[in-house]
Amino acid sequence: ADELDLRAADAELSQAEQLREQAAGRRLQGENFWLADWKYLLLAGSFYAVALLLSGYYWLVCLVAMGQVVPSRIAFWAYFYGNLGKYVPGKAMVVLLRLATLAPYGVRKVATTLTIFMETLSSMAVGGAVAAVCVIFLDLDWRLNLLAIALLLATVVPTAPVLLRFLLTRLQPGVDEATLAQWT
Repeated sequence: ADELDLRAADAELSQAEQLREQAAGRRLQGENFWLADWKYLLLAGSFYAVALLLSGYYWLVCLVAMGQVVPSRIAFWAYFYGNLGKYVPGKAMVVLLRLATLAPYGVRKVATTLTIFMETLSSMAVGGAVAAVCVIFLDLDWRLNLLAIALLLATVVPTAPVLLRFLLTRLQPGVDEATLAQWT
C-alpha cells in the first residue's frame, strides 16, 4: 500500500510539474505577444500603402467615369483626407470631408457620394472574395464555406451595374437621362 501511495504521489508531483511548465510557457508567450519584427511591420505597412493608393486610384477612375473632372492630386488628397473620417463614429465624416475637399472644383455632391459608396463596396467585395477563397481552400466546415459565399455575394451584389442603375433612378429623380447613362 505504501508503494501505491508513493506512485500516486509521484504521479501527482509530475503532473504538477507539467502544469508549472505549461504555465511558465504561457507566461512567456504572453510577455512576447506584442514583440514585432520591424521588417514585417515595414512590409505590412508597404502593402497597406499600395492598397490605399490602388483604392484611391479606383475612386478617381469612378469620379472620371461619372464625368467629374478633378486634378488627380486633389482627388488623392480628398481620398486620404476623407479616410481620416473613418475614425469618427458613424463613418459619415468620410463623405463630408471628401465633399468639402472636392466642392471648390465643381464636383457634384451626388457623384462624390455615389463614388464613395462604389469604392467602399468594391473594396469590401475584394476583401470578401479573398476571405471566401481562403475559407473555402481551408475547407474547415461546409457551413463556413456557405457563410463565406453568402458574405461575398452580399458585398458584390450592390456594386452590380444593373442594381446601381436601379438605385440611381430611385435616389436621384432630378438627374436627366443622359447623366444617368453616363454614370452607369
